[in-house]
Amino acid sequence: MVENNFDRKKQITYYRGSKGALVVYDVTNYDSFEKAKNWVEEIKNEGSLNAKIALVGNKIDLPNRVVKQKEAKTYAEENDLLFFEASAKTGLGVNQIFVNLAKALPLEHGKAINTNIALSYSKNSEIKKKREETKGGCC
Repeated sequence: MVENNFDRKKQITYYRGSKGALVVYDVTNYDSFEKAKNWVEEIKNEGSLNAKIALVGNKIDLPNRVVKQKEAKTYAEENDLLFFEASAKTGLGVNQIFVNLAKALPLEHGKAINTNIALSYSKNSEIKKKREETKGGCC
């Protein structure tokens, strides 16, 4: 498939001016890792100069890993990328990615990003229980 110049310009506008990017690959598919490397280069060449890029290996819950963690981590270090592994299916490591990317984002206008970001998991029953405990009075 030949990509025309119009499609390329449209693609670049998706991340132009962005302060951060997640580039996700499938740890069970080496080709997706190679494509992720292409995306990293594309973002570095066409995106914001100081954008922070996180390389994320997904599907770590599956047993048939082909992309070794050490290889991906080394690539990330050599290219000044944040590196994470996660499972979108189970949620393992997902919050860590977003919290750490947010903390790494460049500062703007001298204002620091709040680094006291805290995320917690709660089951629906725990959420309902907390709501019931806080209800009181007339409202």
